[in-house]
Parts: sequence; C-alpha cells; structure tokens
Amino acid sequence: MSKLADDRPNDQISVKKFRVSLGREISPQERQLLLAHYNAPQRTITTRSLAAAGGYSIRGINAVYGRLAKKIANRSEFYERWPGYTWTSFLARCIDKQQGQGYVWRMHPALAEAMQALGWVAQ
Repeated sequence: MSKLADDRPNDQISVKKFRVSLGREISPQERQLLLAHYNAPQRTITTRSLAAAGGYSIRGINAVYGRLAKKIANRSEFYERWPGYTWTSFLARCIDKQQGQGYVWRMHPALAEAMQALGWVAQ
C-alpha cells in the first residue's frame, strides 16, 4: 500500500534518466497512460481517472501502471522499491485517497520535464 503525502524526494531519478528510460520500448498503451497523467490538471490524477483513460478497471490499472513504473525504475538503475512504497511512487507522489476514486497521484516534475524534452508534450 502506498503511503499518503509521501515526502520522500524523487531526486534520485533525474530528468536525464527518465528521458533515457522513456526513450526505450514504451508501448503505445503505456505512453497513453503517461500522457493522460501529464495532461490531468496539475499533473494530478485519481486511480479511477487513469483507469478510464486506459480502459482498465481500478485493479487492472494498479497492476499496469505499477509494472510500467517498475520498468522505468529498473531502466533508471533502481531495482528495489522503497520499503512501504509502491512502484508507482517512482512516477508520482501519492497525495490523497478519495472514496470511490482511489489514490490521487501527482506526477514527479522530473518525469514531466523528461516527457517535454522528448517532445511528447508541449512545454
């Protein structure tokens, strides 16, 4: 289970590492999820909204986004989760949990900047 109001800084994964990781074998479906998260207001999205963007159930999106986060973390030379945190914590900070909506995730600025640098999104 993810900790709420995660204060753990994500400075360990730099914009450069995110950029390199995203440039390698990201499927169209994975990219669609990252873009939905990026384009959400304040780059903050609920589990339910992310699931809807990808056509998944809440349980399904948790597994899919978690696997994507693990893939990106591993490519960034992180092979273990922080104790008590989900893999998704490598992509976003869990800032809340809402009844019926699931967790609320705010994308890490370094990930957003890497997506901009790759030309996936306008700055």
